[in-house]
Amino acid sequence: MTTVKTQKTYKLSNFEAGDRFEIPSVTETMRNLVVISSNISSTLVEGERRDTISDTWKPFRFPISNDVNAVLVAKGAPKIKDFDNTTEAKSLLNEEPTESRRRGRPAKQSKPLNELGGTKGEFTVKDLVAKNDLKEYDAHNLVRSAIKNGSIKVVREESGGRGKPRKVYCLV
Repeated sequence: MTTVKTQKTYKLSNFEAGDRFEIPSVTETMRNLVVISSNISSTLVEGERRDTISDTWKPFRFPISNDVNAVLVAKGAPKIKDFDNTTEAKSLLNEEPTESRRRGRPAKQSKPLNELGGTKGEFTVKDLVAKNDLKEYDAHNLVRSAIKNGSIKVVREESGGRGKPRKVYCLV
């Protein structure tokens, strides 16, 4: 008779920062999992993953639900680094720490309003859009912030017949 060794599983929310663990259902595609931090809904995890069994292992870091069942490998143990010997894996290891990166969308790099085309003399938001290949909401945001800091002013309003009159601006 053969005996099957069953591993005791725990909810991921029970683990503490630095604990190494495995998720039994994904051992073929995720390994060297370490808890970074936890909150009410998820646990930030770091480790190695691959999309298919034939792919190379790549480092990753992202949150996983606290309801996932996992097996504790070592309490507060350091991460084992046994990447495949590829230049891609080596370059990922030499990457700067992820804590220094900003989250979310990268900030837009826009020129000051006086450097944009179409701002000599009087102009409207539609002029900025047409001459600078901007989106209309970006042009409105530029104009709004320029009015707030006092670099442009409203000269007059032109009525087009229907709707709200169009504002005409000039640089101060």
